[in-house]
Amino acid sequence: MSQQGRALLRERDDIELVEFPNMISAGDFEAMLKTQAPVHGVALGATRFGEPELEASKDMKVVTRIGVGYDSVDVPALSRRKIPLMVAGSANSPSVAEQAVFMMLTLAKRAVEMHSIVKGRQLEPPSGQTALRFVRQDGSYRRLRPHRHADCKTLPCHGNEHSGL
Repeated sequence: MSQQGRALLRERDDIELVEFPNMISAGDFEAMLKTQAPVHGVALGATRFGEPELEASKDMKVVTRIGVGYDSVDVPALSRRKIPLMVAGSANSPSVAEQAVFMMLTLAKRAVEMHSIVKGRQLEPPSGQTALRFVRQDGSYRRLRPHRHADCKTLPCHGNEHSGL
């Protein structure tokens, strides 16, 4: 929860704010709830929440999930007790979408493989690939980036000062 959110809750005299680590163990979380009982509301990050936590809290009224998704919350357990689950639906949506697109592009462009080739200055193509090379009139050649051809292709090329060949 943000500092502004914490400050807002601390200003109220009818709310006692009890903070706990985002990655608290299930046993420690359950023990904390029993110690603080009755607990009427909880704001969860990645912490799991289900029947044991509901029993430990004694009088839960509302559960809030901060972040994207609610897979760590036992929704049927909340529903059986008519306890609402509140989520901030679009809080991290742009970040999640950006990460998903990044991962798709990484796979499509074979970014990890190509990065290691460039970083290691390995101009030889990875196994199963070949390079395209342009042969200059003097017999020298310039090897280009890896391509998905079965064999190396040699093309005659008349380089000039503009082509860089």
